[in-house]
Amino acid sequence: MKYTATAVQLALGSSFVAGQGFDPARFAANFDHTEAVLRRLAGETGSQLYLLPEFSFQGWAMGVPLEHWNTAAVRIPGPETERIGRLARELGAYIAGTLFEAIPEFPGRHFLTGFVIAPDGELVLRYRKLYAFSAKTRPGDVYERWIELFGRESLFPVVDTPIGRLGMMIAWDAQFPEVAKVLAPFGPDMKAGMAALTNAVSEAMVPAFQATFWVAALLLVLTLIPALFMPRRHEVSHLAEGEQDSPAPVILH
Repeated sequence: MKYTATAVQLALGSSFVAGQGFDPARFAANFDHTEAVLRRLAGETGSQLYLLPEFSFQGWAMGVPLEHWNTAAVRIPGPETERIGRLARELGAYIAGTLFEAIPEFPGRHFLTGFVIAPDGELVLRYRKLYAFSAKTRPGDVYERWIELFGRESLFPVVDTPIGRLGMMIAWDAQFPEVAKVLAPFGPDMKAGMAALTNAVSEAMVPAFQATFWVAALLLVLTLIPALFMPRRHEVSHLAEGEQDSPAPVILH
């Protein structure tokens, strides 16, 4: 089956205002912007899969207190994934991205969650980022309770689709080969990876990313890892002046 996947580098802003916290209006603006870009790209590429960058909707900012991140986190499934689902149905395509997620069983915490939504609007995959160095919680931080609630299969989920079996990694995950190595026995035909990094950080991280990607390429039948190095600063202000959205379509067979 021949199909097109598009890695979308979005000019998104932070949903946080310095000294004030989470701003729902900025969150909504990111949603509106993303929808507009994907509708435009659908006419240009006709892709069957759109891969959004890390921090797809809430954006990112340094120095944000934990309680503000927790306020910004959403339930999955919830109104946000339902909205993305409506767009997926409209475009007739898979949409993959991330949202900061609040899980009721873990109050006072938030997770960075990758999702895949199918063309029928259904949420078909949820992956919680396993490697991180910020205030977000990882499944490994609450491992025993996590396994009790969701099972080991929730750590490295895969889903069968008409365009192949999908798995996921997010940004810092790609610094370590374990995610790719653990996914390999599940036989994913495509592994979607997303990142949002500054130029300075991305240059230092490229060798580690390349090493992991070689492992993935050797172990998986087919690998799509469009790590999106955002050429921007993740400042608290909204859209950075002069930034442009940049699609990177990839035709796969």
